[in-house]
Amino acid sequence: MILLVVGLGLLNGLKSNFEYSSKIKNVNGIKLNSDFSNIELVSNSPDLCIEIQGQKTILGEPKIDITYSKDKAIINVLTINKDWKKVLPGKRNKSNILLNIPAGLLEDIHLETKNGNIDVDQVTGASRLSLSSDVGTIRMNTFQGELLNINSGNGSIHLGEVDGQINIRNKVGSLKSLVLKNINGENNIKISNGNVKVQLPDMIKIDDIGLNISTKNGKILSKEHKLKIINKRPGKEILNNTLNNEAKLNISVLVGNIEIN
Repeated sequence: MILLVVGLGLLNGLKSNFEYSSKIKNVNGIKLNSDFSNIELVSNSPDLCIEIQGQKTILGEPKIDITYSKDKAIINVLTINKDWKKVLPGKRNKSNILLNIPAGLLEDIHLETKNGNIDVDQVTGASRLSLSSDVGTIRMNTFQGELLNINSGNGSIHLGEVDGQINIRNKVGSLKSLVLKNINGENNIKISNGNVKVQLPDMIKIDDIGLNISTKNGKILSKEHKLKIINKRPGKEILNNTLNNEAKLNISVLVGNIEIN
């Protein structure tokens, strides 16, 4: 049995390139799920389409399934054969998924990979954008819409300018950058182990924002704003209740520092 597994592992190491491309029907939303892929979202052409580059082995090639339900395209990309991925030796290479979505075309975008990075150029016009990676880095330049949802298991998060509500969760890794262009409604950032760096909107008045900011073990720093920081050794917290219920920012960190500028 061991010889069989080793033999299959050697055969599985004989790889060749795999390429796939397809246009996607006009829909209002898209949901992309992958097991072992890097995902890049761009707006380079007027067509809604997907391109995948990877590798195929003696045991098969990546499986791509595109279905449609309730005006939404659902795309599943299976890079690794489920029956063999736990027993075969050797390095496994991620597929690279390039998803082109014209600006303003879709209302709901959901991108998820179990293991891989997610890179988003810019998203404008979408009501909801969700990015999720169990293991990998999440990067985004610009978002303008209603709700940005980020879910990371292990990896850093780099966000650019965001005009919309946010809901950000990360277990292990820092929120390296976030520039808020506006604060409306309930906005949540929850980090278990890592630092948080947030830039508030220009000309904003702190007294107009409901703040609930705390780190159980770390510091709260700010060079631009006068914040009433309460000592909760070994952590810190900021509480600012306001009559304006439409603007709230909640930041919770277990272990790590919070920087607000």
